[in-house]
Amino acid sequence: MKAKRKNQQTILNKLFAIRNSDDTEVLKVLGIHASYSLSEIFYFTETELCNLDCTCGQIAKIKALKTINDRFFIRTKELGVEIRSSIHAVNYIKPYTQYKKHEVSFVLYLSRANRVIFLEEHSRGGWNSTICEIKEVCKNALLLNAVGVILFHNHPSSNLKPGEYDTKVTADLKKALAVFGMNLLDHIIVSDDNYCSLADEIGI
Repeated sequence: MKAKRKNQQTILNKLFAIRNSDDTEVLKVLGIHASYSLSEIFYFTETELCNLDCTCGQIAKIKALKTINDRFFIRTKELGVEIRSSIHAVNYIKPYTQYKKHEVSFVLYLSRANRVIFLEEHSRGGWNSTICEIKEVCKNALLLNAVGVILFHNHPSSNLKPGEYDTKVTADLKKALAVFGMNLLDHIIVSDDNYCSLADEIGI
């Protein structure tokens, strides 16, 4: 189990390290020489990858990278966007939370100037609950050199009232991030057509 986690962390570290590189640089890291973009290669079948002379090891790396890429929603054009308010944050996250039938939590990592560094789909839950792994949020924030963090989760029921767990995890995450000199800027609960910002409503 420890070896598996270490391998996952190594892949994650490499992904963070090359997140601002172009496709050519990423493919070079993977040891692949092809006249295709990375996004195209992500959707190649194993047979098509073999036709590009990819080894089993390279195919495994591509699959692993695609899995992490999908989870962390890397969208180069959306990086660097400045988040100026809770409604601005909601408009940014809305395409990822709208119309979902189960609860999902997201973490937005921001620079000192409140510009987007990374958007992570943090966890998926059931119809009325999801979890926040505080250690994971702090670890990823440190890896990304983030200064600010915004936590989101959706309520498919459209009831935006924060639950006891919501307020507790907000306080716990704020305290944990403060140890590393980082700030929890907001915890926002969203529905398909509305939202509740804990920073605006009760202060955090």
